[in-house]
Amino acid sequence: MLPLVDKSGYALPAALREATKSATTYWSEMLAPRAKFTSPWQIMVVTQDNMQNAFAGTMSIKNGDMIYDNYVAQMLQGKRTLTPLDIEKIKKEGIDKNGIYAFSNIIIGQHFGANRDGALDGWWVDADTVLPTNEQAADFIGCFRHELVHALGVCAAIEPCDWNGNTGTGKVTYVDKGNTLALSKFAVTEDKDFWNLRLIDQNGNHSKPGMMIVTTEGFNRLKEKNPSLKESDCFIVDLGYDFDRFMKGIRGDGEGNTIKVPAAMRRILTERHTPPRGCFR
Repeated sequence: MLPLVDKSGYALPAALREATKSATTYWSEMLAPRAKFTSPWQIMVVTQDNMQNAFAGTMSIKNGDMIYDNYVAQMLQGKRTLTPLDIEKIKKEGIDKNGIYAFSNIIIGQHFGANRDGALDGWWVDADTVLPTNEQAADFIGCFRHELVHALGVCAAIEPCDWNGNTGTGKVTYVDKGNTLALSKFAVTEDKDFWNLRLIDQNGNHSKPGMMIVTTEGFNRLKEKNPSLKESDCFIVDLGYDFDRFMKGIRGDGEGNTIKVPAAMRRILTERHTPPRGCFR
């Protein structure tokens, strides 16, 4: 029997349950006119007590195996037909291993913001303004909208690897300018439109399934082991890299604007990388 999702840690207040509808409607109004869904997008919302964050991802299942491709996004684009999940049946029997399924999982934490008057478990609900009107509590609707984007596939699907690119060997780290970084690689996916494949490193190289993700220091270490290795074989992003020259080459604006994106790939490179088998943030 395949496990589905963890049990909720606390009961989501009624006002927050209603707020999930508002947040979901935000995306349905934009996506529905051009979407090619053949069955409903199934989203399972669970809570985790005393966890000051929120996470989301989509689980794609093919003949009993969890895979990295986002089948929900593919169904939205009309590229795949999915078997709808019967939740009540799953509770008793689990997921049938014969078939292609996908569902999204949103995990709602607790006490992410201050528990001010009117806030629920540190969450503030305001569906009518772009910015929350209570800056001390976390914006629940804005956060839920954000997590739905990850569920739709905007996230880096990666897996840890060793210096030979092999997975399943446990976490392997190296130190670059005082930062302890974990070796990782882009997950192998079949979908040519997968969000991962839209990323470009600091040398202008597009990401590819199975490509290792390293800093220049990491690349140099790889090259010591494999002298024939080229920069184009790896996805290289240095922490704090100055993209000025790179961006001017793309835009040709010549304005000299410095664009620093130390956080853009930091989550991929640091030890806190994406959990395997789920595109969670």
